[in-house]
Amino acid sequence: MVSEVIEDMLKRMQSHPGVIGSVIINKEGQVIKSTLDNTTSLQYASLATRVCDSSVDALRNIDPTNDLTFLRVRSKKHEILIAPGKKFKNSKWESLRLTMRRNLLWKIFQIKFKIECILC
Repeated sequence: MVSEVIEDMLKRMQSHPGVIGSVIINKEGQVIKSTLDNTTSLQYASLATRVCDSSVDALRNIDPTNDLTFLRVRSKKHEILIAPGKKFKNSKWESLRLTMRRNLLWKIFQIKFKIECILC
């Protein structure tokens, strides 16, 4: 059952235009499933987990009753989208899901990068 949910999630993420890889990670930042190579998956899983955890801590310092529902981090080259949930930490890399686009506001340098986390 869980593996079917994970496979469906990967297929759904891969179906978006410009997506070249997907990674699903658990709450501890361990890779559960990935369409990327192992080194890249581990690197981005670690970074996504740290960004997500830091954001949750910062938000709770401001308002302890509030929860993080969505986070977008933009740079000139990348965009990271993090959407915490309850079952998985799911990372979607749209820069490892390459879309050749030029500096569109939040679309990133010729590569589109998204991370969507769904927390355990």
